[in-house]
Amino acid sequence: MTLRDLDSIESINTQLQVSERLAALGRITAGVAHEVKIHSTPCGCGWKLKESLPDETDSNAKQAVQVLDKEIDRLDAVVKRFLDFTRPMEVRLEATQLADILRDVVEVATPQLRKAKVEVAQLLPIDVPEVYVDRALLKQAC
Repeated sequence: MTLRDLDSIESINTQLQVSERLAALGRITAGVAHEVKIHSTPCGCGWKLKESLPDETDSNAKQAVQVLDKEIDRLDAVVKRFLDFTRPMEVRLEATQLADILRDVVEVATPQLRKAKVEVAQLLPIDVPEVYVDRALLKQAC
């Protein structure tokens, strides 16, 4: 006579499926991280675009390339955090003006807002105290 605990077997199978999915997700994320890193290195197309701009390029184009460069760096950081999701997240608190983060977020969103004919009015108080936040995580949340 053989006795089996079916609940335990089902629990183990569920844990095995979750582990397999996480492993697959890790492989996919590693591929995405590789692609993002390729474009953020001196050999990547983002860097090549920045370097190939002629000196007489108008300021809107230069600003757009700077925004692209910042976003590639931000995506690289997001992918790195995603790859490290199994480890405890290290929060890097630093003194920050929230207005600076809001300006960065608006700068990135401006092309889409213009295209949608949305006008942004920034009404930021002057005397906002500095706060201690993880700038990258807060920008990602915005």
